[in-house]
Amino acid sequence: MSVEPKLIHLAIIAAVGAWGVTGCIKPVVKGFLREAWAKAAVRLSALISGAAFGFAIDPSSESAVAGVAGGAMSATIVGAIKAVIKKKSQSAIEDE
Repeated sequence: MSVEPKLIHLAIIAAVGAWGVTGCIKPVVKGFLREAWAKAAVRLSALISGAAFGFAIDPSSESAVAGVAGGAMSATIVGAIKAVIKKKSQSAIEDE
């Protein structure tokens, strides 16, 4: 099974778009919902916006799925970067 390069590009574009939408939605959602529900809503918004970006670029089910993958990739990458930053800041505080 091979993946078309077009779908990879689409997933990357959807990831960037989902990151932007999620960044806009996050403060509003966190103000209205408890922490666990807010995290779930933000992650779900990344998936939905990724699918929307994918489908908007190329209206097909494959593109929507690639968009969902891009949204998931966006949420995962942001989470990993935040974990690294948190770990480094904690170790810097301990060193002082």
